[in-house]
Amino acid sequence: MDATIDTFPYNLLKAETTMKLPFLLSITAALCLSGTLQQGHDPCLSRSADLYPAGNAMFLLNICKSEFPGSMGNLDNAVATWGDGASISILKLLDAEELATPENTKAYLCLVRKAFYDSAKIWRKADRSPNVTVFLLDYLEQKHLKNVPLRKEIESVRRYIRERANPFG
Repeated sequence: MDATIDTFPYNLLKAETTMKLPFLLSITAALCLSGTLQQGHDPCLSRSADLYPAGNAMFLLNICKSEFPGSMGNLDNAVATWGDGASISILKLLDAEELATPENTKAYLCLVRKAFYDSAKIWRKADRSPNVTVFLLDYLEQKHLKNVPLRKEIESVRRYIRERANPFG
């Protein structure tokens, strides 16, 4: 055995870190966030009593801030199970002023749009109604009255969520 064998895993990771890191992060988050949700069991919750884990929301908020937030691949399916829970998790992470920065507001809009993509996938019945989300969107709209493009995007997301939300189901 020579020293090359001992450093093999390190060299493998070092060689293509820029390509592997986003892939590994996506896989890790997808495993934690999607797990066995079809059976009504969230593997992330089995390790915590917290119904709205802020760590997952922060990870996804940062993806939405990235250069290519359009599709998060398998994570889109996991986020689509959150509904109003996405807004609750964000409130645990950011105070009102932090959320109201244009960068965080845009990332939040990306996240909640994905969270209400299909109300049938939202596994907590209470999270199918966008009460907290609409409250936050109203707040953000008031904070961005002078930023017309961002205000229009907020209005668009509010309409989108109201169309897709299922408050009765």
